[in-house]
Amino acid sequence: MAFENPGSFSFGVIAADSTSTAFTVKNTGRAEMTGLSITSDNENFIVAVADNATTIAAKSQVTFTVTMKADAKGGQTGKITISADGIDPVEFNVSGYVLDNDAMLVDFAGNKLPDGWTKSNMYIVNNEIYVQGFGGTLTSPAITVAEGQSLLVYARSRATASAAITVKYSADNGETWTTAKNFTTELRKNTTD
Repeated sequence: MAFENPGSFSFGVIAADSTSTAFTVKNTGRAEMTGLSITSDNENFIVAVADNATTIAAKSQVTFTVTMKADAKGGQTGKITISADGIDPVEFNVSGYVLDNDAMLVDFAGNKLPDGWTKSNMYIVNNEIYVQGFGGTLTSPAITVAEGQSLLVYARSRATASAAITVKYSADNGETWTTAKNFTTELRKNTTD
């Protein structure tokens, strides 16, 4: 028997309330799975196994929840470890960002861009902005990110696909642009990364 690697999970941006997501461990084998243990390495991500189960009957499953607490502000990351007797453990990463009420949050409420923002090759539906095909551009007005602060961008895909995102800045009101960061990530269908 072996655990299937679940990849990673992001809670996205949360506000003042903690949030939970349920996961399932399935025993697809013909023997009982014993010694089940599911742990978190970060106290901001709490694991609760249904009925405190430590065994899973053959061809059965157990549900567990991971709760991201909203106590500590800013970005949080953790690792969930699933293990059982005679099976190599598997780990998956969890992450999220707890909104600080003093921080700026930009969204697309009312299906429109915030004041001063522009877009190219993008459209807004259900308060979310989408790239139309490939190569959309979203430009903000001047934003100052002070030392010790972060600029976070969350993206969601309608299908599992690789996404290349480039963050650029301009010190001369858009005359010239400098790349701050390029990254490519695998966006999983209907999840926020």
